[in-house]
Amino acid sequence: MKPIQINRRSVLAAAGLALPTLAIAQDSAGPFRFTGWRGVETDAERGFLEVPEDRSDPASRTIRLGYVRFPSTSPTPANPIVYLSGGPGGTGTGTATGPRFPIFMALRAVADVIAFDQRGTGLSASIPPLDLAPLPVPPLTRAGLTGHVREAYRAAWDAWTARGIGMRGYTTAESADDLDALRVHLGAERIDLWGISYGSHLALSALGRHSDRIGRVALASLEGQDQTVKRPDRLDLYLDRVDALLDGDASLRAAVPSLPALMRRVDARMAAAPGASEAEDAGDADREAGDAEAVTLYWLWHDPAAAPEGALDLHGDAHPFGPGMWLVRSPLTRSKLYHRIKWQLPEGTPLACAPLGDDPAGWPKFKGMEPGALGWLRGG
Repeated sequence: MKPIQINRRSVLAAAGLALPTLAIAQDSAGPFRFTGWRGVETDAERGFLEVPEDRSDPASRTIRLGYVRFPSTSPTPANPIVYLSGGPGGTGTGTATGPRFPIFMALRAVADVIAFDQRGTGLSASIPPLDLAPLPVPPLTRAGLTGHVREAYRAAWDAWTARGIGMRGYTTAESADDLDALRVHLGAERIDLWGISYGSHLALSALGRHSDRIGRVALASLEGQDQTVKRPDRLDLYLDRVDALLDGDASLRAAVPSLPALMRRVDARMAAAPGASEAEDAGDADREAGDAEAVTLYWLWHDPAAAPEGALDLHGDAHPFGPGMWLVRSPLTRSKLYHRIKWQLPEGTPLACAPLGDDPAGWPKFKGMEPGALGWLRGG
């Protein structure tokens, strides 16, 4: 079976892996005022073209690709300059609203500048969003994470395929062919390419497929055709490069005679005796975003000998109860409050957090309390 390189952002978004939801663009073509970095406005033109979703499938549906053109200020403009964003998943039109906006504007002195949204993103988002239930957090092991990602990919693939999406069309090769279709749409003999990160990967693929119709290329943070997957031998080369830099500082070199050897020792130690860390329970409802009136009364205690350097942020209305003890009314769940207090204390500090019934029947019985604690409770 021929390997398929999938647009990772599209699949991850449907799988619920913390990526923004895709939306189908509804903007119309034509001139408009574009708002760039820090609110600067300029004349621009929004344009669209249609291409097959999967060129290998004669029955493929047609999808719409979008871009924003910044007209050249030159009386004799050169080849259109097409910006290719990174990711994959970044948008050219979105990048143009950020700190690279002045570069887009400066390049108009040379040619038209095209902020192009690659298929599946921005103005070219022809994939409908999916509402899939998130998968449970897997074991943080190679087998656990691999199985989790495969299951998420398969769920998204199956759901989109059932809705008529040609998933095999979301590849770098198809995106490279989109660039030639864009060239034809613009009526240009050649286009120049400006790509960053994955944008450089796409530009190199386009050069391999349409080199006679591409003029100049300007690439940064290069990602070659076989460099998307970072293999262990490549990581070893990176460590060797950093290790060589240590030769420039005698004190650093004395402290770290060999960075690769140090990394391997740490890796071996962690493999032999894995460490443990705590995380907030993703299934524990967070009421911060809900009803502001929904608060819980908590009893909180930490070792009084391990006070933080500054004032403790108790994330709610609080009153001291005794040495290291507090009564706290907070909208946070128990898990979130516990962890946010824990992060403020020295590592390993004993800590307890318990919800109480916020009425007299649920209040703790105590003596020797801090002055005003009972009045604070009654004041609710």
